[in-house]
Amino acid sequence: MTTATLELSRRRGKQRLYPQAPHQFVEVSCPCQKIRDSLARSGYSFDGVYCWSDGETVTLSGSVSRYFLAQVALETARKYATGYRIANEVEVIPCQQREQWVA
Repeated sequence: MTTATLELSRRRGKQRLYPQAPHQFVEVSCPCQKIRDSLARSGYSFDGVYCWSDGETVTLSGSVSRYFLAQVALETARKYATGYRIANEVEVIPCQQREQWVA
């Protein structure tokens, strides 16, 4: 397989297996699953944060209650999304405003 084929798969954000050598396969995947898993293991609540990729850009969206949590999400994305642009669309909505917003 050529590098172009591997790159095309990454741009589309799909997981595919490509032969690296006879009877060996390499998985090409988007970093969003690693980001989601890392946020879930962090010990903080990131239930309102979503991550997806179009192949060139990893987008974080949703809302958190503190600026610190938005920074944790962004730094986690930076750690796993090397080679991708990162679009941070996470909003900080304090708890009091969040309760009014949800109700």
